[in-house]
Amino acid sequence: MQLKTLTIFSTALLLLFLFLIPSKSLANEPTTENALITYIKILEKDQTTSPTETLEVLHNTLDISRRNNWKAAELRAQALSLNLLIELEDIAAAQTLSDQIEQTIYAFDDEELTLRYNMAKLYLLSNSGITTSLESLRSELKHAVSLDKHGELSGHLLYSIAVSYMDTFEHTDAIQYLHAAFREFQSSNNEVSKGTVLSSLGVIYADLGNAEKASEYFEQSAAIAREYGNRFDLSVVLYNHASTQVDLGNLDIAESIFKETITISKSIDDEIGVAWAELSLVELEIERSNWGKALVLSEGLQQKFEDYGDNLSLFTVKLAQTNAYLALDKDDNAHTTLQEIEKLLPSINSPVYENQYHYTLSALKYARGEYQHAYDLLDKSSEFQYSMFEEDQQKQIQRYAVEFDTTFQILKNEALEKDNELQKLKIKQQEEQKKYWIFLVTLIFIVLIITFLLLAKQIQHRNLFKALALKDPLTESPNRRAILQLAQDKLNNKHALSVAIIDIDHFKRVNDNYGHDSGDNVLKAFSDACKNVLRKHDHFGRYGGEEWLLVLDDTSLDDFEGIFSRLRNELNSSSIPGIPSNYEITFSMGVAVCTNSQSSELRDLINRADSSLYCAKENGRNNFVINNETSTAPNGIVV
Repeated sequence: MQLKTLTIFSTALLLLFLFLIPSKSLANEPTTENALITYIKILEKDQTTSPTETLEVLHNTLDISRRNNWKAAELRAQALSLNLLIELEDIAAAQTLSDQIEQTIYAFDDEELTLRYNMAKLYLLSNSGITTSLESLRSELKHAVSLDKHGELSGHLLYSIAVSYMDTFEHTDAIQYLHAAFREFQSSNNEVSKGTVLSSLGVIYADLGNAEKASEYFEQSAAIAREYGNRFDLSVVLYNHASTQVDLGNLDIAESIFKETITISKSIDDEIGVAWAELSLVELEIERSNWGKALVLSEGLQQKFEDYGDNLSLFTVKLAQTNAYLALDKDDNAHTTLQEIEKLLPSINSPVYENQYHYTLSALKYARGEYQHAYDLLDKSSEFQYSMFEEDQQKQIQRYAVEFDTTFQILKNEALEKDNELQKLKIKQQEEQKKYWIFLVTLIFIVLIITFLLLAKQIQHRNLFKALALKDPLTESPNRRAILQLAQDKLNNKHALSVAIIDIDHFKRVNDNYGHDSGDNVLKAFSDACKNVLRKHDHFGRYGGEEWLLVLDDTSLDDFEGIFSRLRNELNSSSIPGIPSNYEITFSMGVAVCTNSQSSELRDLINRADSSLYCAKENGRNNFVINNETSTAPNGIVV
């Protein structure tokens, strides 16, 4: 008991140094680049927050680094963002970001940063089928591991190499590197990453057709994810576990696990994870021969996978639709869908998926009475399957799998022996516990205080970055996202609502004549004028560029005239740096009104306000136009 408490106290002091001290600068935005990099490193090691949530925090971190021209912090945040996009399987966005930052990262000459980027690039290459570049990068990462100087990062390097072999169906090499990665994570007590390795091993067993063994590894991995509260990893493992239950014929169990996966993925805003689980439910109905239900469930999935650039999943959903059409004797639909599948094959560049296409095409040819063509395709498919499962390759894979199982069992036994030794030490320490009880209580109290402070700081950081996400950095007024959300909330609550869009007249002329700094000062002055003039229940925010959005409650025509006049007077009565005192700044305003008895979509309301603004501009600027929803005048009321 005493040993355990002292260990907690030492760890707490370390956390206090790493988290609490740097966070003083983070509370009001970091004052140094090193402080921001320290925070990014904390995000890199955070294995419980979902990738979606971490990406939201990184968005603000990137803004801070760019405003301060902190290049090292910006690149570190971009490299982490790239790996998170890959975790979310947003391959299109990941590839775009990779292309943008590749040359800059290589030129920056930071070895660790380069390695983190190369791990992400290796994944993208293994999915693209560019074998020459893939082998070259694998060799580079293997060399980095052989130097034995990268600490815990070595485990992640080994794991990324293993995954690249899995993606190219080279299971023998994949198991070797999973074995090595597991040992690294074992030595560093990284339980979460060990769970990830176990999940990957389950994937390999599933590929080899051993669903029972795969299920065992998925269950162990899921237990670790649940223990550490890692919802994202849990959703991935449950998805794979459900797939093995399908292979075992436990369709009802599989359906239940897939639905749990969807619930978890929705809770962390993992849209692609939801789409994958929904696709599996489609395949489940195919397995049950519920062809019509499968087609209904597949509606909308195609567009989701196209948006994410996930051609493998797009291939799978189209293949499921083809099989359903064939079963329902809709040969023309099946033919059209297979033509779409054929167009995907070059981008997938995988003989496995090409073989699935040929097998399904043979079924279509048979249904159309083209028996010779069907036989040739089926024969070609059979030859491929035979080549994939030759006896020598299977024996070699099985040998490495058994070796891993044996090593894993040895490591478990070693851990059990350590637990027994600790238990003996604990019994011995209990004899001396009485004279140390005051000391122990004091230490526990200190640990609780430190834990509370850490939690408070974490909450403070989360609130800070949430606030940054809703604030315009130039004027410190609400940004577009914030003011639109406020307007939507009021509209949902059936408020008598008006929205006004204001555009500063001839703003480009201000920038051209007096410089962009003076233009920025005009925007700041307008923000200050809104704060001073608007009623306490009215709201405003920067809508974009020199445009502003006002959200007004219970506002009459006289109120609009008063607001417009007061804003104009307040703006021109203030001294704006860089703008001559005799220069009058004017603006135009378009208004749309919606009473609480009317129903309206926010987008329609804003479009009407925008049309009113256009009318105000056409009528000479420096005025406002009201377009009431009940007005019969096509252009509303011009004032």
